[in-house]
Amino acid sequence: MINIYKRYILNDIINNMIENNNYLTEIYLTEGITFSLILFGIYLEINPKLGNIWYRKNEKNIRKISIPAFLQYFKQPFKNKFLWYPRYWDLNPYMFTTIITTGFITIRKYFDHLNF
Repeated sequence: MINIYKRYILNDIINNMIENNNYLTEIYLTEGITFSLILFGIYLEINPKLGNIWYRKNEKNIRKISIPAFLQYFKQPFKNKFLWYPRYWDLNPYMFTTIITTGFITIRKYFDHLNF
């Protein structure tokens, strides 16, 4: 009996997401992409595999934020094919952003369905 109830709730959530939330999906997509890009930027700097991508020392040995270096990193998956392997998806900005944004939208829609 409980499994039928859980299945009904899940189907109701999915139907509600498909039918009624096109406007909210656009808002959540914008929020999710923004959140995931910020998270990705922070992750690049604290990840022991990389680091010094956008917060690095300049020619005067002073730490500065380098937005062009961060944007240049978005070309790396097209130069280094290994970044498309699942093992390195955490270093691939496109895969990282897609996964985090999808999770963000799913969680937001789930909590909207609960009507807190």
